Amino acid sequence: MKLLIANSKGGVGKTTTATNLTAYILNTGENVGLADIDHNKNSVKWGNYRESQTDQITAKGTLKIFDLFGKSEISKSIQEIENELSNVVIDSGGYDSTGFREALLCADAIIVPTRPNQADVESTGEVLELIEEANTIRVNELELDPLKVYIYITQVPTNTKITALDDARKAFAQVEDFATVLKSVNYDRIAYSRAYGMGLSVIELTMGASKAAEEVNALAQELFNGE
Repeated sequence: MKLLIANSKGGVGKTTTATNLTAYILNTGENVGLADIDHNKNSVKWGNYRESQTDQITAKGTLKIFDLFGKSEISKSIQEIENELSNVVIDSGGYDSTGFREALLCADAIIVPTRPNQADVESTGEVLELIEEANTIRVNELELDPLKVYIYITQVPTNTKITALDDARKAFAQVEDFATVLKSVNYDRIAYSRAYGMGLSVIELTMGASKAAEEVNALAQELFNGE
């Protein structure tokens, strides 16, 4: 499985999504390669933090971090990682790039994290256009299946009086024939940044992260088990 996490907008939770899904897979006992193709290298940094947390990590799967930013033949590297570890999670930068376009042509599925505001919704529309272009190449030139496309709404305000989530779902209803808008969402919780700084997932924190952990588990179940 090669899972791409991408959006052309920065700050939408790409690394948060990538690292938490990586840890989820590891905790099922499977191996994962976390490939970072972003110039910020936030997933690489998370991996470095994680190396110092061996006493808190019970995951049985093997994790390897790959810094692929600026590298040539990214699609070849990603395929080699899959051959070795079976699962690849790709953290792409918040901008259009050669690496992002290569990843679109070799991944099996893409998650597009987006915050529930007008600017991010509009930016997501631009990304969907790039994905549509990539799918045309995949089908007509590479004889591959089109990417499975998922929209994941992130950093939802915890104040229930704010209607941002409902507004975003209504906006994305017009693309549901092309992309699946996930039922799972990610709320704006401090636990995510705390886990990142420790090189952990919220599902691995022992205190103060139960709601965030439920969100990650729900996301993984919906993605991998169709629940």
